[in-house]
Amino acid sequence: MTANIRREKGLCGLPWRALKRVVAEPAGRQQIDAAYDALASEHPERSGSAATQKAYVAAAAGHPEAMLSIADANVRDHPEDKSLANMSCFARGRYGFDVDNAMPYCNAAVDGTGRQGWTLVNRGRVELALGLYKEALADFNEALGNREMREMQHKMLVDAAYGRGIARLKLGDAGGAADTRAAIAARSSVVLDFEDAGIRP
Repeated sequence: MTANIRREKGLCGLPWRALKRVVAEPAGRQQIDAAYDALASEHPERSGSAATQKAYVAAAAGHPEAMLSIADANVRDHPEDKSLANMSCFARGRYGFDVDNAMPYCNAAVDGTGRQGWTLVNRGRVELALGLYKEALADFNEALGNREMREMQHKMLVDAAYGRGIARLKLGDAGGAADTRAAIAARSSVVLDFEDAGIRP
């Protein structure tokens, strides 16, 4: 893992849940942090990336403040890049951090990128977390109908289907179970991906 950080000059290569297990032990987090510190020292041009990755590690350990601060600062410092708000929205909706403050970023991402499908999925996640089920259903429906996403067979179509199923179920539509089953058949890990943010049918 730490060897991968040095070899790849930035990424530890662990998915979110595996990283959470590692950093739950203080020694595990210290080892990863030390590898990023060494990377920044040996490759100063990578210091920004190392700081971002350390913030991600801290978030996995239950301390998302730095990760969110970096994402939000990027939005503030680069107003010309309308896609950056999507990361602030994603970080909150995907991992369940600070969702009460997510919607301004989600709305900016959707509006600023011409209602790209993946921004609708990220906003839909936040809406589910906030109990805004009608709004979530509308966003997931729009994402599933997005021509570009369908042509790309974008992996987030599975998230949109699963999210739509949850929204339908929360609104009393038993047909939502068909959506969740189809999404699980396409990618079983989608269940845990939503549970990471405390979102369940």
